[in-house]
Amino acid sequence: MKRGQNEGTIRQRPDGRWEARVTVGRNPNGSQKQRSFYGRTRKEVHEAAIAAQNDLNNGVYTSPSKMTVGEWLDVWFREYVLPLKRPSTARGYDDIITLHLKPELGTTPLRELRPEHLQALYNQKIRGGLSPRTVQHINAMLNAALGQALKNGLLTQNICRLVALPKVEPKKISFFTREEQRLFLEAAADHPLGLAFEMCLATGLRQSELLGLRWSDLQTDGQTDGKILRVNNTIMRQRTFRSDGKRGRTAIVEGRPKTTAGVREIPLSPLVCAKLEAHRRRRLEYRLSIGELWNETGFIFTSEVGTPIEPRRLLKMFHAVLMKAGLKKAGLHTLRHTFATRAVEAGMNIKILSTVLGHKDIATTLNLYVHASDQEKQSEMKKLDFLFF
Repeated sequence: MKRGQNEGTIRQRPDGRWEARVTVGRNPNGSQKQRSFYGRTRKEVHEAAIAAQNDLNNGVYTSPSKMTVGEWLDVWFREYVLPLKRPSTARGYDDIITLHLKPELGTTPLRELRPEHLQALYNQKIRGGLSPRTVQHINAMLNAALGQALKNGLLTQNICRLVALPKVEPKKISFFTREEQRLFLEAAADHPLGLAFEMCLATGLRQSELLGLRWSDLQTDGQTDGKILRVNNTIMRQRTFRSDGKRGRTAIVEGRPKTTAGVREIPLSPLVCAKLEAHRRRRLEYRLSIGELWNETGFIFTSEVGTPIEPRRLLKMFHAVLMKAGLKKAGLHTLRHTFATRAVEAGMNIKILSTVLGHKDIATTLNLYVHASDQEKQSEMKKLDFLFF
């Protein structure tokens, strides 16, 4: 097979894997020092070889025997995370690297990293109060980083698969009882962002989706006289990163829902539509009253001057409404969980509910919200009495 430019020697091994060999220097006796990269496809090893060649040309190549865990995590984050992952994912990975991995393992030579090093770290994190779910997230991210190092020929195995991870207990969701929901709505009725909170209760929107709603997302249903809400935009405050992978300032960032299921259409009730139209009229009147101070962005819920609402401010206002209602402090996701719980109680088809919530699959909805009460279980068991009496 013809060799591509600057890709070294590429061959397919007897075991089916592909290998690329690149000259990275000279040994003390003058012979060539070579590195091998392994992968499942020719393209995979070709790209790894080109990356190594570029590092050599730019004078930043590090021998596998000298590279530390911290150095590889920096390279992996800069080259494989920032250009390819969502900003929110990059932020989460950066936190894991900075807070949990570099302090303990950063100076460890990459090739000397062993399963017992990771096991000791994870055990220490659990003893320190970190949740099993977070420890699993740490291992999942490190598994991706070391998996890429394996492809690039820096390691001979991925040790993340050799550790014992703590068991994760099922998530417990927090939602309002019917009485708590009534108290909350009464307290939110005259609040400037009261309708925003009502929208979450009426549709199950996530906070980022609520803040990303534009008037253009509210459209007439072609089959009925109702309205549908198109969810295809999000607003979040996220940390930014420079091209070298270093942290930048935080900024309000527009984006898309995390999954394709998150992009969806939600039918709205006539009551919700009427409230939104009243809200639109009030905002138009207010906009005229402040004149040039207004910044037209098209968002349904905005700051006093038309700009996107700061997510932390929305949470602060939510907590103020909870306090006024005499309810305990909670996260905004409580509104989404309350919507889903009321929908299940009303007998909504679970497949439809899953679509409205933007879940990737119906199993997520079932696991989170469908739980039989003791009374329901007792009633169902009585149906079997005829088998024994």
